[in-house]
Amino acid sequence: MQDFFEKLLWVCIPCALATMTTFIVNPRFDSQLAIYSIAAIVSVFGIMLSHMRSEKQKADEDNELVKSALRALLRSELMRTHHHAVRDGYAATVDKEVMDRTYKSYHHLGGNGIATNLYDEMMALPTNDK
Repeated sequence: MQDFFEKLLWVCIPCALATMTTFIVNPRFDSQLAIYSIAAIVSVFGIMLSHMRSEKQKADEDNELVKSALRALLRSELMRTHHHAVRDGYAATVDKEVMDRTYKSYHHLGGNGIATNLYDEMMALPTNDK
């Protein structure tokens, strides 16, 4: 937010001062006054748009960080579930269901690669509900 006000000071204040000076020297509404007034208004809108863009970019970066962390957690869960099932030589129906849901979420977040192999191996194991 501090950037917003700094830009406002450096861009809009000179335009506003030029507008006031022009009005004091020549109180009639003429083209020079209109130009300075429009410049001040356009500057405010430009600064607001710039501020909104930077806020959106920051939000997008934060969102990508969260997605990356979530992918890492899901990948870890996929590996853990796979490891236990392969060690036992079979998978319970519940474990396969967990693996399926976790893999779909992981894949939806952009994850792929080794997780697909883990998923396929796990689903190929015999089902045993003891």
